[in-house]
Amino acid sequence: GPSWFAFRAKSLRELTPPSVVRRVPHQRSEVLLGLTAVRGEIVPCFSLHALLGEPRPEPAEPSTRFLVLRHRGADWVFPVDAVSGVHDVPESAVEPLPATMSMAGGLYATGIATCGGYAAGLLDEDLLVRAIERTLA
Repeated sequence: GPSWFAFRAKSLRELTPPSVVRRVPHQRSEVLLGLTAVRGEIVPCFSLHALLGEPRPEPAEPSTRFLVLRHRGADWVFPVDAVSGVHDVPESAVEPLPATMSMAGGLYATGIATCGGYAAGLLDEDLLVRAIERTLA
C-alpha cells in the first residue's frame, strides 16, 4: 500500500515465498485471509491492509512474500507488498508519532523510524496480535 510499516527484527522469524491461502469456512473477518502452510505447518494468514485500514493497491497484485512474525511462541503470517530489508535503527532515532496520524496504523505504531529511505511506522507486535485476536473473537 501507500504506507510503510516496520517490525522489530527480534520478532521476525522469516520471509518466505507465498503459498496458497485456503479460506476458513464461515469466517467473515476481512483480517483473517485463511490458513497457509509454512515449513510444513498450517498457520493463520492475516491481512495487514484490513487490520491497519490501509487501501489495497489496485489492481491487487499477488503478494511477493509472506512475512512470518513470531509472537508469544506462535507464528503469524502476513502477505507483504514489498520488503525494504533489515535496518539498524537505534531506539534514539525512533521519533514519536505525529498527531495527524489518523489511520488505524497509528493505533498499533509506537513511533516513526527511517528505514531504507522510507519513513515507516514502527508496529508494536503485542498491540497488533491483540487486535487480531479481538477480530477473531
